Amino acid sequence: MSTQVTVNRFSAMVAPTELDAFLNDVWPYQSHFSQAVEPPMQELMTLPGLQSIEGLVAIPRRAKCRIHYTHEKGRNPETNVPHDEMVRAFNASQATIYVQQLQEPTIRAWCQDVDAALKITPGTARVNAFTSPPGRGLGWHWDDHEIFIIQVRGTKRWYLAPEDWPRGKGLTAEGDDLILTHENGEQARRDIGECRIFDLTPGSVLFVPSDVWHTTETKEESLHLVMNVGRNVPMN
Repeated sequence: MSTQVTVNRFSAMVAPTELDAFLNDVWPYQSHFSQAVEPPMQELMTLPGLQSIEGLVAIPRRAKCRIHYTHEKGRNPETNVPHDEMVRAFNASQATIYVQQLQEPTIRAWCQDVDAALKITPGTARVNAFTSPPGRGLGWHWDDHEIFIIQVRGTKRWYLAPEDWPRGKGLTAEGDDLILTHENGEQARRDIGECRIFDLTPGSVLFVPSDVWHTTETKEESLHLVMNVGRNVPMN
């Protein structure tokens, strides 16, 4: 793979921000939103396996699939179920299907290019996929690694805590609220109205740093990729 192709793919994910500006001013601590939808993004948008639930569950993967019943409170997720059962759950139960570590060749090529552009250990980036019906997504949570969200189909709204709010274990979630616990034990609810809102449409890319609290709302049937990029020691 040529260096130019590598640069073009990653640059498309952060456009119109220049690659050097992203690496110097954004990565890995600041969030970033791109709606430029540069031509290289079409390579992902048009992948046959990402056009339907049947195609998604048939993509080779290295890890398990999960069914999240986001519309049924108290129902636990189901893991590693047969393909036809995942399709039925999505169509009949309005469930979110989570497919881990996709091994489709084009997606693997993008992962390799992201590793190279960020100068991190080869094999670090990996891609999971979520497809969801309209409604609430997963509740408030944070991830212990950096992620790029790539919207493929439909629209999805992301809520991110402000940059200056505590990250990770500095907050706790109670239903729709985020709670700050002071050193003296007193608790205070944060004003959710201060959160940043990003509406992702096909081709949009949202970078979320590790430990940033976030939640989602699906406006219509949606499929997005989550590229996990756990920060580690850069290559020399």
